[in-house]
This record gives sequence, structure tokens and C-alpha cells, in this order.
Amino acid sequence: MRIVEGPFWIDVAPDLLVRTLDRASREAGDSLREEYVQEREAVSGIETVDIREASERELDARWVERLELLNPLRRALIEVPALRDAVAGCVLYAARQASEEGMLLEPDGHPASGVLTLRLAPETLLSLAALRRLLSNGNETG
Repeated sequence: MRIVEGPFWIDVAPDLLVRTLDRASREAGDSLREEYVQEREAVSGIETVDIREASERELDARWVERLELLNPLRRALIEVPALRDAVAGCVLYAARQASEEGMLLEPDGHPASGVLTLRLAPETLLSLAALRRLLSNGNETG
């Protein structure tokens, strides 16, 4: 899923997106969790593949905003000007465990045009403190 905010974009891998939405909906409380699960089940029951996939994208986009899923990342990037000013976007992949988490900055020599790739667990994507640590430590992975 790609989220575009002005000139900046964030690509979230489907497995990370679904796992993080699931975790965030659980943390949001019973009422929101139930609503999210009902919507997800209704969409997964759509038999026509094209319609189901379009409905999944719409559901994901709606819940990303509703649960403010990317706000911790947005805030963490604002706090690290060297990264914020160097990148045009982020690519987010799922880490199965904390030891797999890391980042890779791929600058291309022009201001604000590089790509920041992050491998994260859902709980890290939801935690401003964890994102601050990861981005400020520069745990680069290859």
C-alpha cells in the first residue's frame, strides 16, 4: 500500500500492514477491534477477486487513517532531520523478530530523493520510542 503525503511517500508491505492493523485494532479497545474484524471478514468473503482486492485496499486505507497507524513514523522522521531531508520516501517491510529489524538509507546524491528502507515488527511501527531508537541508532542492514 502506498500512502502519499505531498512529495513524500510511504510504501507498506501487505504482510506488515495487516499484522500492524491487527495489533493496533486490538490495542484500540474491544469496540474498535470488533468493528475492524467484522469489516475484514466481510471483505474476505467477497468472491470476485478484483472486487475483494479493491475492497481490501479501501479497508486498509480507511483503518490506517482511523487508527493513525503511521503517526509514530511521521513523528520519528520529523525528529531526525538528516533522514527526513535526505529521503523522498520510505519502504516498510515486516521483520519476524526484533533481531531482524533495521534500516537502509539509499541516497542518490540529490536532496530529498533517497529511499529509506525499514524492516520492522508491528509493535515497532506503532511505537514512537522504538522508532526513535531505530532511526537515531542507524541500525543499517543490507
